[in-house]
Amino acid sequence: MQASKSGSRRSDSLWAAEDIEAVFDQDPQRVCILQGPVAVKHAKVADEPIQDMLDNVASGLVSKFLENYYGGDESKVPTVDYIGAPPASEPTGVVEKYGIQIQETESGAKLTLGQLLPPVSAWMELLAGPKVSWLRAALTSINIVQGGSYVDNPFKRIFAPRRGQVVSIQLKGGQPSQIIVNGAARSHGIHDPNFKAVELTFDSSSSRISLTIFEERAGSSIPLQLAFDYKPRVLLETLVRR
Repeated sequence: MQASKSGSRRSDSLWAAEDIEAVFDQDPQRVCILQGPVAVKHAKVADEPIQDMLDNVASGLVSKFLENYYGGDESKVPTVDYIGAPPASEPTGVVEKYGIQIQETESGAKLTLGQLLPPVSAWMELLAGPKVSWLRAALTSINIVQGGSYVDNPFKRIFAPRRGQVVSIQLKGGQPSQIIVNGAARSHGIHDPNFKAVELTFDSSSSRISLTIFEERAGSSIPLQLAFDYKPRVLLETLVRR
């Protein structure tokens, strides 16, 4: 077995390189390509750095993809903030079923909850909207990064539906720029329905998300301010608490 070990390793590598369907998850990065006669035939640069080799492979794949799907026209390639699960369609009849009032405003929309509350997931989808954006990342991400560790997303608890709550969403250039929650600041007892409980804003110039939670004390509004960095290009670290 020892005598045939090196030979079988070489043949397995070449076999996998010629049949990507046989590779686990069809992942080319799992295949070790040996420097055989075919590879040598296409090597035209002496002492080529590995970064240049990999960059050439990547650019070749991008060029082929662009040609096959968009006719070589980069202007036809759609853009999104980050790569993730596509936005779920609005749950059928959730607005009517739970008596959610939606009022269109000049700068956005205002949503008012009644006594019957929708599921948290359906409410988050409704607030996040149909497009991939910082607001969708904040409301639907499972985790955020805090101090170098992954922690549960706190936005889901903060924006969970509460009876009598009024949520105002402001748009800028067709994208959400601010979301304000009024009322339902207390879990029990009577409270001012106009009290601003939560304010969430986004600064596109710095990609900074600012969250302010307000607590009423003796007629005064006491703010708790938190900041998050929105990093759509960093996979699994889209939201980082500062």
